[in-house]
Amino acid sequence: MSDDSVNPYVGCTHACRYCYTSFMKRFTGHPEPWGTFLDVKRWPEIRHPERYAGKELFIGFVTDPYLPQEGTFGRTRALLEQLKGSGVRTTCFVPPIFPGLTDGKAIIDWVKGQCNRIWLENLNLRGSYKAAILDYIRERHPQLLPLYQEIYCRGNRAYWERMDAELRDYAAGIGLDYVTNDDSRKRPFDAPPVLVNYFYHEQIKKSARKGEDRHAGTAGSRSDQAGDRAADSGARH
Repeated sequence: MSDDSVNPYVGCTHACRYCYTSFMKRFTGHPEPWGTFLDVKRWPEIRHPERYAGKELFIGFVTDPYLPQEGTFGRTRALLEQLKGSGVRTTCFVPPIFPGLTDGKAIIDWVKGQCNRIWLENLNLRGSYKAAILDYIRERHPQLLPLYQEIYCRGNRAYWERMDAELRDYAAGIGLDYVTNDDSRKRPFDAPPVLVNYFYHEQIKKSARKGEDRHAGTAGSRSDQAGDRAADSGARH
């Protein structure tokens, strides 16, 4: 997925009901519920950013790197400043797309001049998240409840197939390449971003998923070169 990954913070204060990274709580030592705490990481300054030239760094694999607290602590900004001059590839990762609510085209227009890749992922409900999100839709957007029930209770993928076709046409209209479940990075660095449809990731063969899971499990351990292993959870909030 990327060459290195780093999380400038541990935890997240958004407390999103659909958050599938809440499993990270068990690695934090926090008794508080996920969504109510935040550890701020500190690391030695990166002195040779040029060694990351042409690499891809995943910032915020299991946290939002631009939480409101970033305005106070500036750890994501510090990381980017320390990597200045390296040519690090950037991806705008957009998870999840809520059916009937998320305007994917508007997001594409907003970020297409600021990154190398735009990666769109569908809302994937698992376990207790399913009931929580369906209750939320019932309360806040009742007109969409039949659509959500069709997708998440009956397994109908027609919505994602329609969005796939619409985004493919839209990408062609604005001159962007469009791929499905393709994480390759062979394009020239200065090429327009590629739009990646990740709506069908649960259908990827099991061997590929194991590789992704293995990477996800090491998100906090392989990125010492970018400061993550050396990071110290020096402040709790």
